[in-house]
Parts: sequence; C-alpha cells; structure tokens
Amino acid sequence: MYSKVLSSVLTSMQVWSEMRLLDYHKSFHKGTVGLMENLLSFALSVAKILNKGISNLKRGNGVEDSTGSRVDYFIKLSVRNAFSKMFEIGGNSKIVEAEDEKASKGLLRLAKETVELAMKEKETFSPILNRWHLIAVRVAAMTLHNCYGTVLRKYLTGISILSNKVIGVLQRA
Repeated sequence: MYSKVLSSVLTSMQVWSEMRLLDYHKSFHKGTVGLMENLLSFALSVAKILNKGISNLKRGNGVEDSTGSRVDYFIKLSVRNAFSKMFEIGGNSKIVEAEDEKASKGLLRLAKETVELAMKEKETFSPILNRWHLIAVRVAAMTLHNCYGTVLRKYLTGISILSNKVIGVLQRA
C-alpha cells in the first residue's frame, strides 16, 4: 500500500522535474542555474529509485544506473527545442523558401544565433551538466550541428548555382 502511494508521488515529482529539464533553456537562465543543478540531482535520484523499484531498494536489487543517458536525453531535447524556438521566432522558418539573397542573409543570421546559443550552453549549462555527463558540451554542439545542418541541407537542395552568398553561407556553417 505505502509503496504504491510512494511510487505514485515519486512519479508525479519525476514528471514535473523532467518537464523543466527537457526544456532547460526555457526554464532556467544564468541567475537560476543553481536551481537547475538541484532539480537535476533530484530528478536523477527519483528516476533511480523508480527504476530500481521501491521494494527492491530494501534488498539491494535493481537496474544499472543510466544517469549519463538521461542527462544526454535532457541535453539533446533542450538544445533541439531552443534551436527550434530560435528558428521560428527569428523569422528563419521561411529561409528555404526565400529567394537566394534573403535566404543567404537568413542563414548567416541563423548561423550567428546558433553560435550564440552554443556559447550560452557552454558557459551557463554545461558546467552544471558536466557533473553527470562528462561530454555535455560536445553533445550540445553535436545536436546544434545536426539542427543547423538540416536547415542548410534544405536550403542547398534548392540551389542550382553557387553564388558568392552561397559560398559565404557554406563557409560560416
């Protein structure tokens, strides 16, 4: 009886905390990054308890720790969400449909914004995430690279001639 209630409460707490961690760029900023550290520690502890099973905790049985993969998932999803938001809000969603000149300028602006997002990730969030995932900044960089690469590929499929602007976009990428 008590284990079911505890499991239910822990599951609710896990859902609440993971919703914030799956979009930590939106939920936290430089001033509240300490809260993120506490929430991450809490979420990982709750996940560990729930994965092992409350009744198995007494016996010492359980599943192996998947902390690194959880943090990896948080990083990838949050960075992808931040990139998508930046892409849509910045008016970049029409880059692939725009004419060559406007699309090139839009892609250059998107590249600059992507670098700024990468720096924010490196300076603000990665020091916290490195505690649980040793290559957190690399995972974030790889995710941003994939996001920008997807947009760039869509743009390049519509290009038939390499102009100076297109070459500039490729160099910036």
